[in-house]
Amino acid sequence: VLAQTTKKRVLLRAHAAPTLHPRPQGLILAAAWTKGGRRGFLVEKAVELGVQDIWLWQARFSQGNIPEDGPAVWLRQAVAAAKQCRTPWLPGLRAFASLAALLAAAAATARRFVLWEEAPASAGIRLADLAAPCVVAVGPEGGLDDEEVAAFIQHGWHPRSLGSRILRAETAGVYVAALAHYQREQSPPSQDAQEES
Repeated sequence: VLAQTTKKRVLLRAHAAPTLHPRPQGLILAAAWTKGGRRGFLVEKAVELGVQDIWLWQARFSQGNIPEDGPAVWLRQAVAAAKQCRTPWLPGLRAFASLAALLAAAAATARRFVLWEEAPASAGIRLADLAAPCVVAVGPEGGLDDEEVAAFIQHGWHPRSLGSRILRAETAGVYVAALAHYQREQSPPSQDAQEES
């Protein structure tokens, strides 16, 4: 409600506030560090598709290193995307300077998958894989090296394929985010949600 105006000031008084339920768990997208424009695109689309967290990590073939002021830039991109799609939720934004740090952070998440272009066709990503909570790792533009894949598998990550085509890093991330969004939209609401409505 507009309460008061002067030449240099406008005073608004809250009339009502929406009730926000706790944010449900969802996809944690662990995307390897890539070029700025492509990274910004991925952050934007991940917000629009309701990704819970975006974790950027330093891979062997990443182009450049993650800067210290990176999270501030990504936050601005995330806020702009949230405004555009009218979501009250922003994803958690984290940066990991090494694969080891990423693996340690994800250890508590039961479902962990790494997208790998050499995974067998029979190991295609499934909607059931993306039931929350889960974390999916996407490699950089140059792909994952053998040691990185071995480390993922050793730490309990399951290799998954996105099919016969080799996708750009940001395309793979958006593809998985879209599948997770679809999976979430198709899932029946929980008993708690039914009781609230």
